[in-house]
Amino acid sequence: IVDTSDHNEVRFAIVLDNVGASMANDFEVGFYYDRDITKTTYNIFHKENGLAAGERAVYYFVTDTTIASRTTPWTYLTVWLHHPNDTNLSNDTSTLIVRTADFFMDVEFVKIQIEENNTDSCRVRAVIRNNSTVPFDNNIEIFATINGGDRLRSLYPRFSYSIPETGGIKHLDFKQRVNYTEGSINGRYLHIPKSPTRDYVGSGYFTIPVTQADPNNDQSTVVEVVNYFESIPTADNETVFTLEQNYPNPFDGSTSIEFFIPYGGNVRFFVTDMAGRLVYESNTTYPEGRNHISFKKGNLPTGAYYYGVEFDGMRRLHKMIIK
Repeated sequence: IVDTSDHNEVRFAIVLDNVGASMANDFEVGFYYDRDITKTTYNIFHKENGLAAGERAVYYFVTDTTIASRTTPWTYLTVWLHHPNDTNLSNDTSTLIVRTADFFMDVEFVKIQIEENNTDSCRVRAVIRNNSTVPFDNNIEIFATINGGDRLRSLYPRFSYSIPETGGIKHLDFKQRVNYTEGSINGRYLHIPKSPTRDYVGSGYFTIPVTQADPNNDQSTVVEVVNYFESIPTADNETVFTLEQNYPNPFDGSTSIEFFIPYGGNVRFFVTDMAGRLVYESNTTYPEGRNHISFKKGNLPTGAYYYGVEFDGMRRLHKMIIK
């Protein structure tokens, strides 16, 4: 990806698909441009939990010098990765360029959640939704003030989390950062005093280092009280059409795929090979809420495939691996 959203400089990113059968992490990625290998940048891809089998990530390169924007197109750009355990070197290099003009970036602060139970204080978290047309993997700093108390603040570094799918939700807990290192967030939960009347008012917002399509949804005054954070699934299955990663993955035989629809209706489920050829589809009416599909590989050969669901004009996609 050639990111020209900042008109004074350009940033480059590599889109990575783990089509192997195991997690990958801490491997070399790089790029050069204008067919000039002296203009080469090397980085180490790192994600807190690694890049899981079948997962996609977008990695923005960190460069030693600022690369100025220009009026002429970025025609010659080569990106690559190098992993010592890679068994297929033929797909480790690409010259395919996608410009951010073809996409838009928008992240939404949905609400603040307060965990109130039998303890003397309450944990707080921010609920963030990715409305972008590309995965969101970037630094985000979250802030909140509840019932007039001290402002809460936490920084989540790039690749300490990811919201890969459009409409995807992440719950980001407010924490006191301890032993901060790039790629992780460590420390204790931040707490606020419990309200004797179970009433909480406040506001929250975030900052990210990218230009957004709608900067007006970076803050929220919606406060929701819940009993336990751990009982809430990572996807906000109350309002958003979501598709989960299949499990198990990779699989041999059958795999289970969960999805959520906010109201009942027809759902098209489909599977394609890596070239985009349709290898399976079905159309079924499902009720509102969380549903699941059991998919059997049948005669499909070993390899990577895309699976997706379409509902009411919306589409969600993930990648899966057949052993």
